[in-house]
Order: sequence, then structure tokens, then C-alpha cells
Amino acid sequence: MEILGRIKGPGDLKKLRTRDLGKLACEIREAIVDAVSKNGGHLASNLGIVELTIALHRIFDSPKDRIIFDVGHQCYAHKIITGRLDRFGSIRKKGGLSGFPNPDESKHDFYKTGHASTAVSLAAGEAIARDLKGEKHSVIAIVGDGSLTGGECFEALNHIGQMDTDVLVILNDNQMSISPSVGALSLLTSKLRAAIFYRRFSHYVGKGFSRMGRFGEWAVGMGFRIKGALKRFLMADQYFEQLGFRYLGPVDGHDIPLLLAFLGRIKHMKGPVLLHVVTKKGKGCSFAESKPTEYHGTAPFKPANGETANGKPTYSKVFGECMVEAARKDKSIVAITAAMSDGTGLAEFQKMFPDRLFDVGIAEQHAVSLASAFARNGLKPVVAIYSTFLQRAYDQIIHDVALMNLPVVFAIDRAGLVPDDGPTHQGIFDLAYLSLVPNITVMAPSCAEELCQMLEIAFSSKGPSAIRYPKDAALKTNCEGVAFGKAELIKNGNDVLLAYIGTFRQETATISEMLEKDGLSCAVLNMRFASPLDTDSVSKHAKGKKAVFFIEEGVAGGGTGQRLMEHIPSLRIIGIPNTFPENGSRKELLESQKLDATSIYEKIKASLSK
Repeated sequence: MEILGRIKGPGDLKKLRTRDLGKLACEIREAIVDAVSKNGGHLASNLGIVELTIALHRIFDSPKDRIIFDVGHQCYAHKIITGRLDRFGSIRKKGGLSGFPNPDESKHDFYKTGHASTAVSLAAGEAIARDLKGEKHSVIAIVGDGSLTGGECFEALNHIGQMDTDVLVILNDNQMSISPSVGALSLLTSKLRAAIFYRRFSHYVGKGFSRMGRFGEWAVGMGFRIKGALKRFLMADQYFEQLGFRYLGPVDGHDIPLLLAFLGRIKHMKGPVLLHVVTKKGKGCSFAESKPTEYHGTAPFKPANGETANGKPTYSKVFGECMVEAARKDKSIVAITAAMSDGTGLAEFQKMFPDRLFDVGIAEQHAVSLASAFARNGLKPVVAIYSTFLQRAYDQIIHDVALMNLPVVFAIDRAGLVPDDGPTHQGIFDLAYLSLVPNITVMAPSCAEELCQMLEIAFSSKGPSAIRYPKDAALKTNCEGVAFGKAELIKNGNDVLLAYIGTFRQETATISEMLEKDGLSCAVLNMRFASPLDTDSVSKHAKGKKAVFFIEEGVAGGGTGQRLMEHIPSLRIIGIPNTFPENGSRKELLESQKLDATSIYEKIKASLSK
């Protein structure tokens, strides 16, 4: 790391010769590939933004100037440049660096931006606050990986355009969300990329003039003016300018001198500016370039060829297989996803039934309302979204689905404790917030077979259903058939009742054995349904017991256990406290939240001893 080793903060970039910045970009990529190959993480998007990040920190002065990443997972080069190289090997690990911006880590991170489409709103607030306080600094929002398709982003662009305040929005256009970008806006940016006058003009202005000293600076400025005249003549209705932004680009996002020339000029512009930068997702890493979706978020891999270990089938994979099988039999089944067909296990469904898979981009609210209309017209829509992202569509779940009691199926992936991605991605609230909504059937399988059976129940339902499952290997069992609204008695016992919901089948079997060694006979009840609650079964099997415990991989306050307490006041809840779990593997997270078998056993013993 000949050059990178000298970078202790953004100020050190300004000491380098421009010709050394290309070498620095290569060294940053090496550091990213090395860390992600060991820890897993967001590879392709971070490799694509290296030159842009270098140019931003060369021209602007962080933390005085506010640089806000959207989505936050494209911040790895930023972390390295802002003095965290020595800790970068710990990224996404317990006690290590977050995989997203984190103000607790560094003064150069301003917000915990783990979800998409929020940075332009945050930048608007930063800029308006700056103006009200009479301060002088730049505010930059870098929007990438499909974040521009999110509704909040449009709301913020509309607001900034009418405010006419100084904000730079950089569109990091790599043609990808998690899955390939979709929608009319994607078509617009594709047309802009293909516009030959723009592309050639950007190329020749940047390549030729940015290396010509003061004359080059003058020429770039003249280029801006000439380009603006061409644009008004050729593209009078250009979308972003109608919103009130001065649009510049498209610019090659891997040409550092060109980026420096543009950003240096933009820094002194007044009013809202949108710079359109075209980058290559996975840049500099052959397997990430050729398979950007696969290496968007990846498990650890071999740096030489990108090969990952083959693990056990996950719940996402089982869900995808069940969907394909169900869709073969029923042509009314359709699937909706928000820029994550691969992540939710729907890649094979998309391949088999391309006309029945609807990727709406990063637009969860639209996804749910779209499903509402599908259901009203006799289709059987399945909305497959991660738990943490479904929170963004809570109003639509209530207003457009539950209120009309429409048969929409919610496949809630990454529910419960989510490994490695930290607090922004924990899916610990869905059991609590969904169970509050009338009409919705809420289910949580304890094994692969239950997941498929619950999907069948959901398809036969006349109202909305939700099935939540974790990011984990799927347990294979020979469990009994799932009956609607009914719990499953796995094991009878006389002293203690241990009820649970979700994927605690193995843990409760272990706990039961541990208690029996202590001379305690333990009954185990798999609830299966959070709504409706099978309170009759819990009450029946709680009779005569010394204690009743309920385990859930969700927040204890307002969760399923708290609703059960209305019927069994003596019930003791074992869940996640009112907190945001940090980084860690799934095993580490379960242990930190005291939801592993040993911790639960110790809680039960301590409670019984009282």
C-alpha cells in the first residue's frame, strides 16, 4: 500500500499529485476486496465508486462540507480515506466498523444511512439549516444503486428545486439497484448515457482541457456554457432541469482528472446542481464486474476467483422454490419485489415466469399498493421484501390492504436478527407492528416444511397474510401439517411450558433436554401463528405448570408474548429488549440478545429459583 498507507485523513489527498490518484484507487480496491473476501459485504457497488469518492474528498473539505451517502453501503472507500484503514479489516464484524455510515465511528459520517432514498432529504435539511445559521459550506448527496427510484427522493428533489438553495446531488449511475434498475427513470438515464452529443462533449472537454493548466480551467468553464446551450436546444424538456436543478453530465465516473475538473467548477455554483456520473459496478474486479448482482452483497469468497462456499439452503431459497411450484399450478400467482428479486429468492421465479414478476425498484410503498390492486382483480400477489424495508410501507399495509381485507401475501425475509449489516437492517419489529393491524394473518415457520405449508394457507386465505422468516439456513423436519391458527405441541411435560414462535425448534429441544437433566419435565409448544393467537392451546398446556415462558425473535415490548400475557398474566417473555442490535454473525447476535439455547436455559433456571 505505497500510497494508501500515507492517507490518514481526507487532507492527505490534497498533498498527492494528480497522477498518483489512479494508483491510490487501485490500492483502495485491493483493500476492499481483501476485507470483503474475509467478512462478506457489499463488494460491487463499492468498487464502482472509488474514483468518485477520491475526487469528492480531493475537492471538498469533509467534515466541514457534508458528504451524505445514499445508499450507505457504498461508503467503504469513504471510510478508508477518512482514517479508518487500520480498522477496515473489522468491517461488519462484532465490535468492528459498520458496513454503513455511522456517526459514532467518525466525524466524517453524518447519518446512519442504511436504507435507500433518504440522503437528498437529509441534504435538503443540512442546506436549509446552513442557510438559516449563515454558515458557508457545501452539502453533497451521492445517490446510487437505484435510490433515485424511491419516492422520498423525488419528494426531496421537488422541495430543493423550489427552495433554490445550494445543494449538489450526484447520481452515481451504475444501471443497478441490487437487481438491475427498472422503470421509466432508468430509461431516462439510459437515454442520457446514450446521447452522443453529451457523451462526446463530456469526453473531449474533460480529457483534453482538464490537463491544460489555467487554460484548461477556462476551457472547462467555457465548456459548461456551450454545453448548456446545446442542452437547451437539444433537450429542452430535460427532466431534472424541470425540477429546478442544473443538470451536468453524463461524466465518466472512473476518470479522476475529469471528475476533478467538474467538481472543482461545481463547488462554486449557486443553486441546486445534479451531476450525472456513470460508473461500472464491480470496477476492477473481473468476477464482480461480470456478475454485479451476485456480488452486490456477498458472503466471504476466494479473492482469486470469487468462489463462495456452498452452504445449506436458506429460507429465502426454500421460499423461492415453493413459489415456483405454486405458480406452476396456479396462473393467478404473481410476485412483486422492490429491487431485490435475487435477495428474496425470486430469481428462478423471474426466469420461469417473467411476465408474473414485477420489480418496482426501491419503492416499497408502491409495491404494496400495487399488490392491493392486483388482489382486487382476482390475482394472488406475493410481496417479497426484507423486514427492515417493509417498515417503509406500513401505511400502505394498513390503508390499502388490511382496511379492505384484500388477499395480499407478504413474504417477509430477513426477519428477526440479521447478521453483519448492523442496526439499520434488523428485522425485529414486524411481529409487533403487524399483529396490531386487524385482518392480517401473521405466521412464522420453524422449519422449511412449515414455510411451504404456510404459503399454501396464505394463497387460500380471503384476507391478507404475512409469513416472516430469518436470514438463516432452513431446518428440515418431518413436522405435522399446519392447521390455520393452531399451535403445534412438540413435546408434553409436567413442570414447565416453553412456547415459542419462529425458528427456535432446535433450541427448544436442547433447552428441554437441559431442564430434564435438572429433573424438570418441559412441554414445548410451537405457536406458528402470531395472529390469530392460539390462546386456547397455551392456556390448556399452561395449567398446572410451575412456570410458562414464551420466546420470540422480535422486540419483547408490544410483541406476541405481550399479547399472550393478556390471557396468561404469569407468562414470562424472552425476547429482544428495546434496543438496536449491532454488527455480528447470527450466532453472535443470538448470544448478545440472550436468545441462544444456553442463555435461555439460564434465564429459565434463574426465574424458577426465585
